[in-house]
Amino acid sequence: MSEWINQYKSALVNQDASKLEKLSQKFNEQNFKNLSELQEVEALILQAKEIFNKKAVHIKNEISKLKNAQKYISDR
Repeated sequence: MSEWINQYKSALVNQDASKLEKLSQKFNEQNFKNLSELQEVEALILQAKEIFNKKAVHIKNEISKLKNAQKYISDR
């Protein structure tokens, strides 16, 4: 199994968005030996996409809270 796959799995388990991003930038399909590995990579990338989407929603909610707090303070 590819070292890239092992590192990506580790980053997924730890939900390490920074490491997932770095590994994604290093992705090169030529480094994988067969269709099975490429299919595994596809599944891993889809899992990473879910993590990024969840983080984006969380950030959006936090920004909304900050805007509401800012509005509350400025309306006082």
